[in-house]
Amino acid sequence: MRAARIVVPTLIAGLVAAVGQPVYSARYRLRRIGPAGAGFVHHALNSRGEVLGSTREGRRRAPDYAFVWRDGRRTRLESLPGGLSFAAAINDGGDAVGASIDRYDNRRATLFRRFFARDLGTLGGPQSSANAISSTGAVVGEADVSSAESHAFLWKDGAMVDLGALRSASSSSRSPGQVPPPPSTDLSVAHDVNEREQVVGQSETDDAAAHAFLWEKGVMTDLGHLGGGYSVAWAINNGGTVVGETTLPSLERHAFIWTITTGMSDLGTLGSTLSVAFDISDSGEIVGSANTLGGDHAVLWAGVAGGVIRTPPPPPPYTIDLNGVVDDRSGVLVRAVSVNAAGEILCLRRIGSRRHERHELVLLTPR
Repeated sequence: MRAARIVVPTLIAGLVAAVGQPVYSARYRLRRIGPAGAGFVHHALNSRGEVLGSTREGRRRAPDYAFVWRDGRRTRLESLPGGLSFAAAINDGGDAVGASIDRYDNRRATLFRRFFARDLGTLGGPQSSANAISSTGAVVGEADVSSAESHAFLWKDGAMVDLGALRSASSSSRSPGQVPPPPSTDLSVAHDVNEREQVVGQSETDDAAAHAFLWEKGVMTDLGHLGGGYSVAWAINNGGTVVGETTLPSLERHAFIWTITTGMSDLGTLGSTLSVAFDISDSGEIVGSANTLGGDHAVLWAGVAGGVIRTPPPPPPYTIDLNGVVDDRSGVLVRAVSVNAAGEILCLRRIGSRRHERHELVLLTPR
């Protein structure tokens, strides 16, 4: 989920729009879910409006347990014998994934189903973590293959498959000047999977760069970058469209969209040097965050991949500051982390003064 030397585009009637472009007419009703920071740690949204999160109690740094929120009610999920659990994703059937601590104090990829927590295992090492689950029950994440290395995995029907890495097994070279450097032991990590079991994430390459990848039917494909040597894929929809972030030759970091026909394209920013796309719906609505003079703002990219811009659509990309299209502006929406088929958007909102700043989780529903 990511330079503030820029000017925020003018909000006109709740919009961020260039001169001559049609007005974006969607509005959202904001509903508070609860505090973030000390209370909410990880969060995700499915098409039934269920919100998955993790919460802390007391002064612990790590979350204590995972929960599902729906219609104002929070239900605690089970955990492995170690007692702690961390949430990452939830599908439309209500199955959730993340990680939990086992009796040996190891972090293990976990499937949460109703009142049961299932340890999904590892690839031979001690630890693992799940990051996404598809509508068909396929789970992806990262797992240790040894005490010093971890790989992306795909789990389904009780079996965990090693997806490998873009870096060949014999390669140990490391090129100077890569920004940012890849993790030293995480050769690859899977962040999302769709119903066709296409998997996206990030992998180290032979020259020690970190690139976004698409894995399908046993083949891992390097999605490249936009000139800066770095990229990561955060999400893929059921049509195979991928979103994430990449660096430019200037080392600015921008959100991207990738398709099989067009390759990787820059989604742009709110005028700054930083943006990131965290999620994409099947209808093409893309959500994320972009930097402004006032800090990070939650954004929606529409008119890019069959999104929600009214006819006639403007030339893509069309970056919309979500702070201008909500009915409650008592705080600042800083990050949009998930969007579902109904167009609901899960966001993190900053409230209070700078001296007493705090964050809360909110759900935006189209009006």
